[in-house]
Amino acid sequence: EIGFVAQEVAQVPGLDILVTELPDAREWEKRVKAVDYNGITAVNTQALKELLAKVEALEARVAALEG
Repeated sequence: EIGFVAQEVAQVPGLDILVTELPDAREWEKRVKAVDYNGITAVNTQALKELLAKVEALEARVAALEG
């Protein structure tokens, strides 16, 4: 399976709100952690936009230094 480990996501500052605890579907007495994948998608999209902006700024800086 592909996915995130909820315990690892919960350790990232600010992402703990994307992890919830639910009853296990097979054993109602047990609780499992789940990740809100819609929230992860939004966070990843924002992070990607920020990283692309940084890359573009660094590429411009390199071009200016080489030129």
